[in-house]
Amino acid sequence: MANQFIVRDTPANWTFLNPVLEANQIGVESDIKNNIETVPNKTKLGDGLTKWNELPYWDPSGTSSGIPYDLACQVTGTPSADQEVLKFVAPRAFTLSGSGQQGEAGVAATAQTDFIVAVNGGTVATLRFAAAGANITVIGGTESPIDLGDIITITAPNSPDGTLADIAFTLPGVV
Repeated sequence: MANQFIVRDTPANWTFLNPVLEANQIGVESDIKNNIETVPNKTKLGDGLTKWNELPYWDPSGTSSGIPYDLACQVTGTPSADQEVLKFVAPRAFTLSGSGQQGEAGVAATAQTDFIVAVNGGTVATLRFAAAGANITVIGGTESPIDLGDIITITAPNSPDGTLADIAFTLPGVV
């Protein structure tokens, strides 16, 4: 499929072949029988990395397709001071949700403990474990558009709780 800007095939062939479209290459699902279009033209926009079956259908208006794109991490044991428990370099554009973040600890905190979620170094949310708490409360969550190459981090506090351990976080997003 290289060197063709727009390529067409039947939905069945796209699914079976499952190719990777080049960056900005357009793939069109089309099925013509007896000179009549039998399948509405649906398109996908390539990114050079993602296989056809995983690509969302393209909406040229630029609105979100609503396909979930969640990030997750886990820390086994107790995090150290200022430990980066998640560092994610975005391979595509998506929107990081301002709410719905999840966090749970296997061993509850004895004091309030805040983890910072940042995009390119700027804080977008605080994930707070209350004293004796094993689940987070989100403070100041901000919906954030993420671009290719943006860096999302979750960082432990500089004075971590000595008992809080075995932590997992999930940050929801959509493509």
